[in-house]
Amino acid sequence: MLQTLGEGLWIVEGPTVSFFGDWVAHYPSAQLRGAPGLKKKRPDLSFFAELGGEPRPRWQGAIEFVMVGGSFAMDEAVFFHRPSKTALVCDLIQNHDPNAFSRWKRRLMKLDGLRGSDGSTPREWRATFIDRKTARAALQTILDWNPEQLILAHGPVFRQSARDIIASSLQWMT
Repeated sequence: MLQTLGEGLWIVEGPTVSFFGDWVAHYPSAQLRGAPGLKKKRPDLSFFAELGGEPRPRWQGAIEFVMVGGSFAMDEAVFFHRPSKTALVCDLIQNHDPNAFSRWKRRLMKLDGLRGSDGSTPREWRATFIDRKTARAALQTILDWNPEQLILAHGPVFRQSARDIIASSLQWMT
């Protein structure tokens, strides 16, 4: 499903996200920006720029983001669309549909905290965050945005209580 958040920002919900290359090919004039290191992981995509520093001037007042640092293995950008009070999370919080997996994988995902009411970060990724102080600073920025809605790349869309869900999902950082 395609949803607009305004200000030229479109969100793709559901299985379409796994076909991001096709999406980009369909909109060749789009400027694709990725978290540090993503270009190396996805050489099939043509990135315009790497995220970092301040948001683009065109985004001012509408879109904010924070890089969640502290991991030696991953960099994650979390976005906030101010007009709709929506936080957008790619991999940092996952909450998978248990019916989409085999029985043994469902059990494994439950043990990893990737199922249930809020979801979490995969355990093996949590272990890579050796600088929790940096991660906590990013988490505080996210919570200070006071998001009302939450869109997960790997999970459902939450239309309310986003701040509480994020705090619960990322409590391992504190």
